[in-house]
Amino acid sequence: MCNPNNPNGKMFTEEEIKIIVDIAKEKNVHLISDEIYSHFSYDLKYISLSNYIDQYKNIYIMNGFSKAFAMSGMRIGFIATTNKNILNLIEKLQQNITTCTNSIAQYSLIDFDKASLKIKEMVNYYKQNREIVRQSNSSFAKYKPEGGFYYFIDLKEFDINNSVEFSRYLLENHKVAVVPGLAYGDNFGSWIRISICQDKLILKKGVSRINTCIYNYRDRN
Repeated sequence: MCNPNNPNGKMFTEEEIKIIVDIAKEKNVHLISDEIYSHFSYDLKYISLSNYIDQYKNIYIMNGFSKAFAMSGMRIGFIATTNKNILNLIEKLQQNITTCTNSIAQYSLIDFDKASLKIKEMVNYYKQNREIVRQSNSSFAKYKPEGGFYYFIDLKEFDINNSVEFSRYLLENHKVAVVPGLAYGDNFGSWIRISICQDKLILKKGVSRINTCIYNYRDRN
């Protein structure tokens, strides 16, 4: 599970998380929680599966510094679990593939514990960006993400069923890049993902072009 979710920004409530943990325990399955967007909660209180890590040994928390600390290219992360057997296997794999974190990335994290104010500023900025997308089209409001970086929109209500074709048309004719929904499963062929991690002026221009493209694309024939 990914909480907050990529691509749709869904955040799991405490009740939902308890149900998921109970099912995992009943079925004796491994529960991996990707919490890389944990700092980016806009409306709800963020709840981590780390609260349940002592109750069930097969819970694994995956997190890192790529998103909250604006270190996407550094790829520094960590795993937390009480399952020592799995942890030992992970360690063996990591030692033989990457050996250790490169020195540039290590230096980038020297003052990471002093960045809390900057993170709050960034979260507030993205929250404002979320509103830019929401207000750009009345149909976008119902897709407003609760957390994360992205707006996930279904174009079917605009009579657009092929988001791969639409995304290519948008890029070639309006110079805006989005991610087609098929990247997240066969059931999302009419969806697109829009990133809100952008300068406000650029984002406003981008969503304006997306809205123009929606109507141009639909009426092109």
